[in-house]
Amino acid sequence: MQQLRHRIDPFAVWIAAALLGVLALSATAVYQTTRPAVLGFLWPNVLGPIVARGSNSECVVLTDGRVTVPSGECVAPAGAVAAGPDLTVLGAGMLALVLGFFVVGALLLLETLDARETREFFYAVVPFMALTGVLLAIGQGASRLPNGPLDLLPFPFNLGLVTSVVYLSAVTLTVLVIALGVFLERHDRVPSFHQFAASVGAAGLAVALLLGVVLALTTEVGRLTVGSMAGMAVVLVLTTVLAVVVWAGLARAMPDVVTGIGAMGLVVFWAFLLNGVATVVALDWAGVFGIESVGFTPNFVGQIVVALTAALLPSGLGTAWPYLLVQLGIGIVVASSFEESEVTTTTPALLLLTAVVAFGLVTGVQVLVAMTFGL
Repeated sequence: MQQLRHRIDPFAVWIAAALLGVLALSATAVYQTTRPAVLGFLWPNVLGPIVARGSNSECVVLTDGRVTVPSGECVAPAGAVAAGPDLTVLGAGMLALVLGFFVVGALLLLETLDARETREFFYAVVPFMALTGVLLAIGQGASRLPNGPLDLLPFPFNLGLVTSVVYLSAVTLTVLVIALGVFLERHDRVPSFHQFAASVGAAGLAVALLLGVVLALTTEVGRLTVGSMAGMAVVLVLTTVLAVVVWAGLARAMPDVVTGIGAMGLVVFWAFLLNGVATVVALDWAGVFGIESVGFTPNFVGQIVVALTAALLPSGLGTAWPYLLVQLGIGIVVASSFEESEVTTTTPALLLLTAVVAFGLVTGVQVLVAMTFGL
C-alpha cells in the first residue's frame, strides 16, 4: 500500500475526480435527452430548495431552463419540475458529500506543498475570504427582491448568491484555483501559485463588487451614495491604522503574543478589527455618512454586547462600541494561540487558523459591503 501511494499521487487522483465530475455535469447539461432526467433528480432534492430559499418562495418550478414562482399550489405542469424550500435528506447528504470532497482536496493540496509554502497558502486564501463576504452581502440584498436572486441573475448563475451555496462555492473555488496554481507553477507556467491564486481571487472580488454596484444602483433594495463610499473608506483606513498600532504595541509590550505567529498575525488583527469597526459604524454612526437604513443585524455575540451596553452604559457613544473591544480580544487570543513554526509545518493548524480568520474577515466584509451599498 505504501509503495502504491508513492507511485500514485493522491492529489492528482483528486484533481482527476473533480475534473471528471465537472465534465459529467457539463455533458448531462448539454444533451436534451438526459437533462430532464438529471434535473428531475437534482431539482427537487438540491437545486430547487436552494433557489426557493434564495427567492423567499414556498415553491419554484423549472420549465425548459426557466424558473418561475407559482402563485397557487406547488404543482409542476407537464415537462416541469417543482420543489419547496426545504432540503430533502438526500439533498442534504449530497451537499455534505460535496463539501467533504473539497475539504479532502484542501488537505491533499496542503500535503503537496512544502512547509515553506504554507504561509503563502494562507495569504493566497485571503482574497477569497473577502469575495465570500461580498457575495453574502449581495445575496442578503438580492433576497429582498420580489423573486430573490432570480431577479438579479439568470438561472443557474443566481444559485451562487444563495447563502447556503456561497460557502460551498467559495471553498470549491478556492481549492480549485490554488490547485491549478500549484500545477501551473510546477510546470513553469506561472511564477508562484500564491500570486496566481491571489490574482484570481482579486479579480473575482472586483467582479463581485461590480455586481454589488449594479444591485445598489439599478434596484430598489440598495442605495450607493458618496457618503456611503466615504464611510467605507473611513472603515478601511481606521481598521488598517488600528491593526498596525495594535500589532506594533503588542510587539513592544507583549512580544510573546505576536512574535510566535509572525506576520500572519497582522492579517488576524486586521480581519477581526474590520469586523468590529464595520459593525460599530453600521450600528451607531451610519447616519453620519447619510446612510438612512443599513438593515443590518449583528451576530449572536454582537446582539448580546449591544443589549448589555444599552442596559448598563450611557448611550452617548452608541451601543456597539464594546463589540470592537470584543473583536480585538478575539484577535489577541487567536494570535497568541498559534506558533508560526506550527502553522507552517502542521496542516490541521494551518487550516484551523485559516478558518478562524475567515470567520472574522468574511463577516467584516459582509457588514462593510452591506453598509456601503445599503443592502
